[in-house]
Amino acid sequence: MNTLKGLYPDYEPNIAFYNAEVEDEPACVMVDLDLEEYAPVEGYEYICVVKVLAAEGASINGDKIGRLDEKLTEHLAEAYGAVWAGSLNWDDEVHIFYYLTEEIDQREILQSSPVKSSKYDCIVEIAPEPEWDTYLALLYPDDYGRLEIENRELLGEAQDDGDDFSRARMVTHMSLFDRKADLQAFCTEVERMGFRIVTQEETPEADGDFPYSVEYAKVHTLIDIPKITLELLELTLAHNGYYDGWLNSSDVDTDNL
Repeated sequence: MNTLKGLYPDYEPNIAFYNAEVEDEPACVMVDLDLEEYAPVEGYEYICVVKVLAAEGASINGDKIGRLDEKLTEHLAEAYGAVWAGSLNWDDEVHIFYYLTEEIDQREILQSSPVKSSKYDCIVEIAPEPEWDTYLALLYPDDYGRLEIENRELLGEAQDDGDDFSRARMVTHMSLFDRKADLQAFCTEVERMGFRIVTQEETPEADGDFPYSVEYAKVHTLIDIPKITLELLELTLAHNGYYDGWLNSSDVDTDNL
């Protein structure tokens, strides 16, 4: 039986979550970010969606859903080599997404021990999806989801280090661009916002996207990170670029800035 780990020995899950909107309704998305490096995986050509429904007048219990997700994932991986791609908590439903190498009988999942013991009503849908459209277009984060994930990770590290979020410090940001004209226009705008240009790099002969990059810095607190990074993301996108995150220079003496 094929397994993703068997095909790619270096693969390790990297699960993150972010908030999004699906059909104008708020949703929480969990996703294995590192699948993107391999998607679509040859041979895993069927998508399986397990829809967990709340009882009428009730809501989904997060702890119970977590146990169902974990036990069902273990069962499907052992029985069919299924790959967990993510889940969507939305509109009083939780949808859990897997990729399979073959189309199996939906009743085998509905009658499995994890589903039956959960006591939730579930619907199972299986369909061909060789290009992994659901993972790439729905589950994998867009620029805004990516920003939320990266901010949570970096701010979590700062909190673990005992950083004082209210203390001002120099924070360095980076944006990348395909065209020099976009880089220059962005630099003009970001300087108007009070940022100082630190470095610019131009490697147009290099392979790949975004050969033009700029690092820029400003004194602010970590409390301001969500607001400032959202503004910088939108400014970067307006100039056809890619916002590449920030670096916390927490040890810098602001008196010397």
